[in-house]
Amino acid sequence: MTVGRTKYPVVDDDGSVKPFICAMIGAARSPEERGLIALISYTGMHPWSYSKPERPDDRRGWKGRPIKLRKQRNGLFVEWERPKTHKALKARIPKEYEADIRAFLSSKPMTRRHYNNVIKAIAEKAGYGDDPSALTFRHCRCILAGEEGYHYQDIHHIMGCSREVVDRNYTKKHEAQLFGEDEE
Repeated sequence: MTVGRTKYPVVDDDGSVKPFICAMIGAARSPEERGLIALISYTGMHPWSYSKPERPDDRRGWKGRPIKLRKQRNGLFVEWERPKTHKALKARIPKEYEADIRAFLSSKPMTRRHYNNVIKAIAEKAGYGDDPSALTFRHCRCILAGEEGYHYQDIHHIMGCSREVVDRNYTKKHEAQLFGEDEE
């Protein structure tokens, strides 16, 4: 549950999300926690994709974790289906997080509430308070994709979201650059 928690990206004064992601991965206590943070940071995966439903009547066709980690000639990729739109999505992830992501994917699936509590504990340890949630990372991915060189108009395809979501997150990046403010 993300009521009252940040859904916007956490950016530094330069509009980058990398310091936030690095701090969160560094504050994780176990390979599973690092895998969770790396997975959602580098894929922008919606929480419905990797968590189990909180109530049995909330299943909406949930089939477990249909998330695949594949090595290809040009890198390591995560493939999954976004439950809301049933779009097949694919994202490249840094090879240094392969073991951690495999540890997370092989762990027992938990609820979104559980993962948000894990993220909250990691955020507090990293010095970000208890505000970041799983959706914070989804929105950080919009900005990270731009930092990785993806064209602005292609990011919504990579994320499997609307252009409005990308526009809203780029606005947060530009606000940080213009005013030198962190998202608080």
